[in-house]
Amino acid sequence: MGLKDNYKAIAFDFDGTLVESIEMKTEAFKELFSEYPDSWDEIKEYHLQNEGISREVKVPYIYKNFLRAPLSVEKEKEMVESYSDLVYEQMLSIPLVSGADEIITAERGSRKHFIASGTPDWELKQIFDKRDLTRFFDGVYGAPSSKEEIVRNFSSEWGIPMEEMLFVGDAQSDYEASRVCGMDFVWRKRPYDAKEIKSDGQDIITVKDMTELSEMLRR
Repeated sequence: MGLKDNYKAIAFDFDGTLVESIEMKTEAFKELFSEYPDSWDEIKEYHLQNEGISREVKVPYIYKNFLRAPLSVEKEKEMVESYSDLVYEQMLSIPLVSGADEIITAERGSRKHFIASGTPDWELKQIFDKRDLTRFFDGVYGAPSSKEEIVRNFSSEWGIPMEEMLFVGDAQSDYEASRVCGMDFVWRKRPYDAKEIKSDGQDIITVKDMTELSEMLRR
């Protein structure tokens, strides 16, 4: 299995795919749940196995399944906002993945680039504006829309069949969105990443960074 040479659009995840933010966000989760040190190992495993899933989904799941504690609407809002406070400023300066600047700024002809992220849409757009990245993309989209919804909406808006798109991500949620939408998928696998994408035996193209992806797309 190889990449095509004529994709009309590429969907990029953000965290862990274009920016090296996974370790920082894991530490933020640890601080968020610092009152529950005995549950941290379970929380951490869940968090890392579900990268790309919105914090609005993760927080209530953690309370229900690991903390087994009640979670009011007010407390849930407080936790989600606290997490945003912990990560937002760091996201403005967190390093790009190697080669990310090249792949998003290089001449790409008529090919479209867009972001499909689990980060809240309003926060994601602010980060892109502050980092002056918005101009390099044809769309920047986050939660509460699912990644599948984002892809389908982009396909409809631009009239590009989903099978002519490529999805680049680092998480199971990225692979699942690509599979459901009939897209090719590239997994950005970090060198220290112990997790595996569950692909039902299907081969998955992997890259260590965006430099390697750029080289593949030029072949």
